[in-house]
Amino acid sequence: MNWVAVMGILLGHMFVDMSQNILPIVLPRLRELFSLSYTQIALVVTVMNVTSSIIQPIFGFLYDRWQSTWLIAVGIIWTGLFLGLVGLAPNYGWLLACTAAAGIGTAAFHPAATMATSAASGSRKAFGMSFFGIGGNLGFAIGPMVGALLVFLLGMPGLLFLLLPGIAAALFVYRHRAMYTVPTLRPVARRQLQGPTPAQLFSLGALCVVIIVRSWAYMSFIVFLPHYFTNQGISTGATSVLVFVFLAAGAVGGFFGGHYSDRFGRRKFIIFPMMSYTPMMLLYLSSAGGWNIVLLALAGAFLLSSFSVTVVLAQEILPQSPGLASGLSLGLSFGIGGLGVSLTGVIADAFSIQAALWLLAVVPFFAALLTLLIRTGERQVLVPREAGA
Repeated sequence: MNWVAVMGILLGHMFVDMSQNILPIVLPRLRELFSLSYTQIALVVTVMNVTSSIIQPIFGFLYDRWQSTWLIAVGIIWTGLFLGLVGLAPNYGWLLACTAAAGIGTAAFHPAATMATSAASGSRKAFGMSFFGIGGNLGFAIGPMVGALLVFLLGMPGLLFLLLPGIAAALFVYRHRAMYTVPTLRPVARRQLQGPTPAQLFSLGALCVVIIVRSWAYMSFIVFLPHYFTNQGISTGATSVLVFVFLAAGAVGGFFGGHYSDRFGRRKFIIFPMMSYTPMMLLYLSSAGGWNIVLLALAGAFLLSSFSVTVVLAQEILPQSPGLASGLSLGLSFGIGGLGVSLTGVIADAFSIQAALWLLAVVPFFAALLTLLIRTGERQVLVPREAGA
């Protein structure tokens, strides 16, 4: 494993996700500034989610054709630039345009960055990808704090200072691009390759369903756990600690899941953790007392331990188009799962928030069974090539 290369991508991922998660903390200020409705605020978030997640497969497809890592550096700078320009937005239309453009930068970054991480990780691909996930989790966690600090010290124009760490991260990745080798098809194999088989498409589709369900549960718990805790009479401070425990345990679980899946197999470390998540979360929801924070931590760790595993497995299912596979697994599927938060809200309104959370504790158990249908296989010879050439 090339540690310098992996750490460079980790820093780039941390910056991109940090920049993206600054948006929620500045939206209240923008709502006052432009007299926006909650529907208009929701549209801003939706635009960002669509451009940053749903279109990732397009960039993955382009990456497979171009075989270049320059998209990583461009994606980093592009995201920082347009989220910085949000601070100068003179009206609502400009705000929508900036967030849409920033999402495109995020979409361009992720497929290329996952491929570069995979290439730099050698035989320990899922382990390397777990560091990629850690970078995103760290960025997601510090984004609101960074945004609040910039706006507090410098006002909304202070968001332009996002460009400084973005340029530094992009220059590091571009300068060390020779460290990243990209698997590429030999000419003979390229001519013989006829595209994905029905079996590959079926396996990739099954994996995407698993990721969608996992993302639905993950994003719904982030949104609705605070409301659940409030209904239980838990204070705001204690609620923030419990949500942090859930997310932090998920990051730790992702690290170990990637490490051990390289040794014992991908499918095992999707099926076992997701099935184990269900009893842990059900026990937590049906128990009381300070000790059950351990159950919450275990539930978070089991739910997210397969994050890096599913990305690498998607690349192994579709080795002739790994960038497209990354875009489908990391972008499209995650984005669709995130849209399921609205469905969770409907269920909570129709029944109760407890009923919605119980449902989301059970569904991943059955989704994990789809992993048994997944098959991988080699379909061509790959040789290393200098990225960025």
